[in-house]
Amino acid sequence: FRKGGFVESRRGVHGGYFLAAPPRTVSAGEIIRFIDGSVAPVRCVGDRRGADCPLYGECVFMDMWTRARDAVADVYDSTTFQDLLDAQLAASGEYVGSYCI
Repeated sequence: FRKGGFVESRRGVHGGYFLAAPPRTVSAGEIIRFIDGSVAPVRCVGDRRGADCPLYGECVFMDMWTRARDAVADVYDSTTFQDLLDAQLAASGEYVGSYCI
């Protein structure tokens, strides 16, 4: 996460890893793509767009997979770390001051 610029490290008694930006500005989509790459359900609608598929452009599933990719991306991109922290607080009734990722 440090290489992706998502966290900063601090040494010392109160050291550790901390989010580099406010949680309301970091989306789940950014983190997921950093870890896993494309959120596409199949390679042909991912980053390489059919590079290895002999049916690219003729496949009847292409539209469905594209819509699925876009729907998943929309959920991931519209969910911030603050949303996740708020959901955790609502579920547990406790403030989560230090949330490990």
